[in-house]
Amino acid sequence: MEIEEEAKITNQVILDNTSVKVLPIAAGLGGTSNRTLQQKAEGRDRVERFVEEYRGKTVMIFTDGSVNSEYSAVGSCAAVLLPLESSETEVKQSEVFSVLADSTEAEVCGIVIALALDMAIQYFSTRPEPDYRESLFILSDCKAAIDIVVNRCRTDGHVHVLSRIRSHLSALRDMMVDVTLAWIVDTRTLRHPL
Repeated sequence: MEIEEEAKITNQVILDNTSVKVLPIAAGLGGTSNRTLQQKAEGRDRVERFVEEYRGKTVMIFTDGSVNSEYSAVGSCAAVLLPLESSETEVKQSEVFSVLADSTEAEVCGIVIALALDMAIQYFSTRPEPDYRESLFILSDCKAAIDIVVNRCRTDGHVHVLSRIRSHLSALRDMMVDVTLAWIVDTRTLRHPL
């Protein structure tokens, strides 16, 4: 009997064979902490125009995450799935974590929420198999979390989360779903509740 060596998951292979596009909706509007009221309003308008343009044509999932450092790094993340059909109801999920290190990790978990907890996978698995590739937009206000997912930077503390993302991205790819992460303004400024 031969023993196989276990393959170590490294930064270089954590998201190999997966393609994630980025759409910078909030580009040119400053950072979260220094946006003017005008920039926030412009960002909100951009997101609302985007949703109006793509609603009914593609699935969109808004995500958000945060950490409360006063309570030993307790954090949470939430996601809202906007389905293709207007007759379908929105799907909302949230999760609380007791071991999140920082708000970026909570935001990355928010992206996982969009992919995990069977939201996107479950939604697409209930639809008839398409003859074409479908699109999924995951909207997040955390540029750092998007960068971690797309560029695999600063992954030392996030390998377990990125492994989950890799698994879900692979499943969606196999279901003929293209994933795009959209960077948006702070979700608290949007009219759509998260």
